[in-house]
Amino acid sequence: MFWINQIKLSFVLLLDWKLLDMNLNESVPKIFIAFFFCVSVTFAELKRELLPFLELHCYDCHGDGAKKGGLAMDQLSFDLEDPATFVTWERIYDRATSGEMPPKKIVERPTASELAFFSSHLEVPLVDAHLKDKGTVLRRLNRQEYENTLND
Repeated sequence: MFWINQIKLSFVLLLDWKLLDMNLNESVPKIFIAFFFCVSVTFAELKRELLPFLELHCYDCHGDGAKKGGLAMDQLSFDLEDPATFVTWERIYDRATSGEMPPKKIVERPTASELAFFSSHLEVPLVDAHLKDKGTVLRRLNRQEYENTLND
């Protein structure tokens, strides 16, 4: 849902730019403000949508003062552009979708629909953040890698 709002905001900005026919010097501050507003809306909506799941299934051990495994999820930022935060959320996503967390000894484990909701709302922002930061490494394959590629 928050991605739709982000697209709507971008479309409104584009229309506003064209309708007002502003020159670039007047438009640049407006575009930067809109960009930062858009990013903060995305983080706020991501937090709003995931918070009920996190409170129910994660905060007993990783929030409200508890910090098992060195992870305090209630203090964790939703800013996926920060590399440390991204790695932490990626680890949370991987462990939740694999069934490793919450542990099997917990009685109230998330249902399949709750896990699907959690993963669907966290997967897209994680992939987008990864694609933004991902750089392509250009190098030649060594002989073994080349042979393995041909065999695949």
